[in-house]
Amino acid sequence: MAKKIILGTAQSISGYGVTNSKESIDMHKLLNSFYILGGRDIDTAPDYANAEKIIGVDSNLFNVTTKIPLIHDLSRKDYIQQVSDSIEKSMNNLKLSSIDNLLIHDVGSFIENFNDDVRKFIESLKDNGVIKNFGASVYSPKELEQLMNLISIDLVQFPLSPFNQAFISSNFLKKLNLQGISTYARSIYMQGLLVTEKYKSIPYFNKWSRNFESWFEFCKLQEISSPQACLAFIDSIDFLDGYVVGVTSEEELSELYFDRSVLKGGQFNQFAVNDGGLIDPRKWI
Repeated sequence: MAKKIILGTAQSISGYGVTNSKESIDMHKLLNSFYILGGRDIDTAPDYANAEKIIGVDSNLFNVTTKIPLIHDLSRKDYIQQVSDSIEKSMNNLKLSSIDNLLIHDVGSFIENFNDDVRKFIESLKDNGVIKNFGASVYSPKELEQLMNLISIDLVQFPLSPFNQAFISSNFLKKLNLQGISTYARSIYMQGLLVTEKYKSIPYFNKWSRNFESWFEFCKLQEISSPQACLAFIDSIDFLDGYVVGVTSEEELSELYFDRSVLKGGQFNQFAVNDGGLIDPRKWI
């Protein structure tokens, strides 16, 4: 079954990712091309530069996912008021009267500030049609389980790549599917590390150079580009509804629609890494 493609807009931030250049991206042009290709889903956030305002020009054409940003200064306003202000600002930027999907961007902050009033506030957002679905963008199964012990969610985004296969172990995705929770992969290229060889110029990643060498050698032997290999891996995952992917050009966008059936899912098991120092970008130095 074909996975839903969700166009990510984090690339609108100059220099986003480990391997991205600092060249500006014409988001208007990419959104138009994405729509022509049949894309209808966009992922953004208040802290992705001016991405929300750019999407707002044609937001009626798309299903939009945005996020509650990290909130750490409670000296002037309480947590609920700051979340409410952020949602209102996003709706104004996006020119929407209702947000399709609202995600927690920092689960740790949400859990730290969670109480019964926060639960009732989130429920009121759905009851009053301010948002249609509520969920989270998480880093690990443990983080997701901690959140789900506190509040019900409709969807979740999580990192998934040939190196980071934590969420497909122990039938975790099947369990989420049985609970009616929509599942979406993100960081499928590991911020570009799996689609370029720039890791060689970043000393922090020297420890895992053999992992990267094996990956790029595999792509070469299979006669497939590294982005296509990452996408083939995603295509092979059961109980996955779709994936968020950022692009920097129309050429990269068109690659998302190529036939990748040449590769089988089992071929990727060999690349799984359990070292958080590599698969968790919060630990990258």
